[in-house]
Amino acid sequence: PIRFLRVRELTLQDNDPQNNPSLIERVHRIVPLTQITQLRIKNQSISFDQLCQILSLASNLRSLTLSDLHLLRSVSLTQTPSN
Repeated sequence: PIRFLRVRELTLQDNDPQNNPSLIERVHRIVPLTQITQLRIKNQSISFDQLCQILSLASNLRSLTLSDLHLLRSVSLTQTPSN
């Protein structure tokens, strides 16, 4: 497999992770997100869960830039027992 082991900066742009749920895993296989120190996310429709997943994998991140971001929140449908 192809891997870019010296990459420190990454820009995710003009992609819809909602239509491509495996995007984060595929990027992580090519560019280990632990080595990324600067991340830019532009024009993304991304869920809060996906953003959290990216941030948890990018443990050495020093700079995060979010541009034109439409953060989609995940909806959890659970029933709360009433007392």
